[in-house]
Amino acid sequence: MRIFTFIFFALMLSFGCLDVCGQKACSIKKYISPDGSLYYFVPYDTIYYTHENRLMAAIITDKENYFLSLVPYPKPADLGKKKDYQDLKLTLVNQAEINVKFFDTRFPNDSTWAVTYLLDKKMIDTLKNNQIQSLYFKTPFQDKQFRLKFHRDLVREHLACLKTLESAQ
Repeated sequence: MRIFTFIFFALMLSFGCLDVCGQKACSIKKYISPDGSLYYFVPYDTIYYTHENRLMAAIITDKENYFLSLVPYPKPADLGKKKDYQDLKLTLVNQAEINVKFFDTRFPNDSTWAVTYLLDKKMIDTLKNNQIQSLYFKTPFQDKQFRLKFHRDLVREHLACLKTLESAQ
């Protein structure tokens, strides 16, 4: 019986799905930017997926500001240095709409690009208590609405995970 219990817990830990609450474990990473700023983030996770498109999302914080970073796939062929990025529109399950201000865009390598939006304090409280139903994502390369079906809690889970940094101080 002990062997069975040990194997069960070893498998659960190897898949990263065991913590006290029975949910996926919270993993906070650190990043030091070239200017010396320290950022904390939960690794990117898939928030939307079809055979043609995929959208990855992560919440990033410097303990003062919170950012929502989105990585859409596939990457457009010609990214250039266009600056026509617009705010992100989030529709919550309760039908409330939130406009999230564009902050920055990054091109980490040849195959990906990330668009980052600044979350203000009011938005954080709203997002901690609500699921996201859809995202309207408009960039110079893409104009698409992502209707979430399976990963509506991802942003809420990432925010809850990063809030543990505040309680640890």
